[in-house]
Amino acid sequence: MTKPKNKFPRLGPIQIRLLKILHERPDGMTMEDAGRLGLFDDYRQHASALTGMHAKGLLKWLKAKRVWQINQFGRAMVNALEISEPPPKYEGVITPPRRVMFKGTYDGAELRTQQARPGGNAPYTIPSLMGGRHVMRGVEGRAPAGASA
Repeated sequence: MTKPKNKFPRLGPIQIRLLKILHERPDGMTMEDAGRLGLFDDYRQHASALTGMHAKGLLKWLKAKRVWQINQFGRAMVNALEISEPPPKYEGVITPPRRVMFKGTYDGAELRTQQARPGGNAPYTIPSLMGGRHVMRGVEGRAPAGASA
């Protein structure tokens, strides 16, 4: 990618949209026309955006006609925005399938149920049940709470 001849100022997405609208209107736009576009929530924000773009050298104010017009620098920026292509869509990293190789035989120890906690790896049993009976930790010899002896 080559470096642009002119360094363009930073603009927000709504200011870029407003600049493109001004590029399409050769006669310019009054403040009231810009307000009627409905680009901003507050009616005063379009005036701030237009004067900010004027300060950056993208627009000119015609006092006799009371309109904003885009100048050559602004037209060059719109043309540069239209020429520049959007960044490519990120598709992620594609990794090839892997095969784990080791010596010896595999006995499947990590797929067995957990011995430290009965029913720990079983997907449909509650870990605190032993043989279908609720057992509290550390009180295996006593009856569960609420059970009659």
